[in-house]
Amino acid sequence: MFVKFQAVENEFTQFVSESIYSKTDYSLEVALQSRDNDIGLSHTIDKIIAIPQRSSFVFFDNLTLEFSSPYSMLKSLEAYINHEKWSLAPLVIPHFENKKYSLMIIGNPAEERISINKLATYHFDEKQSCLNIKLETGVNEQYYRLSDDLIVGLSDNNLSSFYILNLKIKDR
Repeated sequence: MFVKFQAVENEFTQFVSESIYSKTDYSLEVALQSRDNDIGLSHTIDKIIAIPQRSSFVFFDNLTLEFSSPYSMLKSLEAYINHEKWSLAPLVIPHFENKKYSLMIIGNPAEERISINKLATYHFDEKQSCLNIKLETGVNEQYYRLSDDLIVGLSDNNLSSFYILNLKIKDR
């Protein structure tokens, strides 16, 4: 399945993320939550009239993205990878506008589970506690801040990278 992504400016809801990597079970988890635990009037109306909330999943090898429904907004990111396979090197945090965005799937995906045949590579800067997940090398890559600690890179509406800032690493 061919899928495209879009960063949409989100002036109503400010998201925070918690990013944790566990060395014992090789799990990386980034959960996006609204700062005020609400995602606007339309979400409140959907809850009142009981519109079902489903999730869509996009898989890139060992990386899984969860998008909430009915808005197809990124809700979480998970990966299972041994940290010893990360390349260690200083990273340059890309320039991005100081606005908050939501990452969305363009259109309404017909399938709830979408697999994309791309391998993710992981690059970690220990000094900055920043993890870069690279999905492709994009031309004219543009960067968007999804939360205080999560930046996404898009190239021609293709998902190309994530920068996870202030990653907490647990030994246990």
